[in-house]
Amino acid sequence: MITQKGPVFEVANMIRNDLGFLAVDVLGIYDVVVEIISDDIKGLQDKIKKIEKQPWLASVTPYFAVEETTTKPTGLPFAYVLIETTPDKIEDLRDYISKNVQGAQKVDIVWGPFKIIVEVCVDSLDEFLSSLNSIYGTEGLLKTVSLITFPTKRASA
Repeated sequence: MITQKGPVFEVANMIRNDLGFLAVDVLGIYDVVVEIISDDIKGLQDKIKKIEKQPWLASVTPYFAVEETTTKPTGLPFAYVLIETTPDKIEDLRDYISKNVQGAQKVDIVWGPFKIIVEVCVDSLDEFLSSLNSIYGTEGLLKTVSLITFPTKRASA
């Protein structure tokens, strides 16, 4: 997750074009979501350092996927939902979301300030709100933060 110094929309394009990583502009507490896949920690560190050296960067908040739950991709993400939960409910909440939340394409348990990141693929704000409402009230849920992607700037994988 990245916050930027530069103009909106330019940073994700630079990450995609200059660095070759999947990057998506979002509206929320972060400006850009970057997905980096690496086979080892050293490779991951090198890729993160490559981003951190950029002059347009304000901050990087890495989240490391510990466990991934992914269904077959149905499209580009509409939003990312960052979830804070109690330690004893992480796996239960992940399993519930994976099975019961419309459009929950990817549900990762992560290391970082939040414990679960959900990639939601739906076609409209109404569908997203319905998905988000199905998460609320779940036992152990403490907080959610939604990052809505910009439809004109979504990057294809």
